[in-house]
Amino acid sequence: MHFYPEKFRINDVAVRLSELGHNVKVFTGKPNYHSGIVPKKFKTKKIIIEKYKGIEIFRFPIISRGKKSSYTKRALNYFSYITNLIFYQNKIILKEFNPDFAFVYGTSPIFQILPSFFSKQKKMKVVLWYQDLWPETLYDLKIIKNFFLKIILNNLISKIYKKTDFILVQSMPFKKYMIEKGYKNKTFLYENPCEKINIRNNKINNKLKVITYGGNLGKAQNLNYLIKLGEYNKKNSLDILIKIFGEGSEKENLKKKINEKHLQNYIKVFGFLEDSKFYKELNKSD
Repeated sequence: MHFYPEKFRINDVAVRLSELGHNVKVFTGKPNYHSGIVPKKFKTKKIIIEKYKGIEIFRFPIISRGKKSSYTKRALNYFSYITNLIFYQNKIILKEFNPDFAFVYGTSPIFQILPSFFSKQKKMKVVLWYQDLWPETLYDLKIIKNFFLKIILNNLISKIYKKTDFILVQSMPFKKYMIEKGYKNKTFLYENPCEKINIRNNKINNKLKVITYGGNLGKAQNLNYLIKLGEYNKKNSLDILIKIFGEGSEKENLKKKINEKHLQNYIKVFGFLEDSKFYKELNKSD
């Protein structure tokens, strides 16, 4: 669902597969993560075909998440991605392309794998690189509480697992969970790749301890822990500063709580940073 210029690990994997000699084509919607807005150059109802490091990218129109990404907006974003990919892949994208594998980058929701099952390329194997465990994530965050809806979701996702040829997961507990579900022969451990970064402590104020968090600012990250840590630091007059970088649905709520609890001197929230600037921030951290 996500690809360059959006910042996700699938970018690195796709480029590496291409470097190894595989014919990689990316089918994705118009970029709108993390800002929620489709950039001007991509605002068209037509499909856009472009290249990135030797990879051909097909970008089809979708409904953007919007600046204030509500559940409704996100649902429309997901639904438009699934329906438009089903339409465009068979009408245009796969007309002269017969892939051996569909490699699905499995961020939430898992339903973005569905277009692969509707493909006219019957011999194509489907690989799911699973990032978020569904529907358990929804249950943990109390987004879905209805008992009957849970039964429907569990059955639907069970059918998705059965139709998927290979499932790549992030950790051993994740793999163990999938094995317990009965998918031992198709589940493999494939952790997210990382970058080699030279971290050096370039701090000016060595008395102040700096904790840096970078990433998504959503419900799943349980940002209340950082608020509690800020309150503890304030109560005990500790010289500890928490610096938070990123975007997400809970960013404004986080800033609101910081103001309400007068934690501005202990927690500071910043926006998304390009890699080079973020690495400099890491060098200033403990």
